[in-house]
Amino acid sequence: MSELDLTYHKRYQDIKIPDAYATLILDVLNGDHSNFVRSDELDEAWRIFTPLLHQIDSDQVVPLPYEYGSRGPKGVDEFATERAGYKLSSREYHWQPRPTSASGKL
Repeated sequence: MSELDLTYHKRYQDIKIPDAYATLILDVLNGDHSNFVRSDELDEAWRIFTPLLHQIDSDQVVPLPYEYGSRGPKGVDEFATERAGYKLSSREYHWQPRPTSASGKL
């Protein structure tokens, strides 16, 4: 597993980033469907997840607590190894910002 760093305001300080809704509206106007699911995909997602959601509600599943900014609950690495064969690398993830030009564009 790796760190997912979504701190755009740190990485792209000199770049204007449009908000998410403006981007989606522009996609619609341009006919770009890549950020939207088809109705058959949505139906299939509900078919798969509805039983899981019902089980979570009926069993009153309690989430495992973990410290903010950590890799997740205790045992998550072992779970991923046992269930999916994931092998944790000993290397740590560190974000390396890309240099920007004088105009602020990447």
